[in-house]
Amino acid sequence: MAKNIQIIPSSGSLAFQDSEQSNDIIFERDGTDLLTKVGSSTVMTMDDSTVNFSNDINLIIPKKGDSSDGIEGSLYYNGPAGEMVVVLTLTT
Repeated sequence: MAKNIQIIPSSGSLAFQDSEQSNDIIFERDGTDLLTKVGSSTVMTMDDSTVNFSNDINLIIPKKGDSSDGIEGSLYYNGPAGEMVVVLTLTT
């Protein structure tokens, strides 16, 4: 399966084309925002402090068997404990 990447500097976008999919995945800069599109539909928008997901997609959160070995800034579901875990580092 061939994977092609097309970079278009003048438009500020990066397109991933997959011959097995009907829609390209496109990362596009819009001012200070980074848009992720599937075809022409925007599915995610990121700015300097916020990530917004479209209501038309599913966000899959990683699942772990326990809460050990968490990496700073990670988010996952601890299945056995039934907890959503956000790993933070607090400074004093």
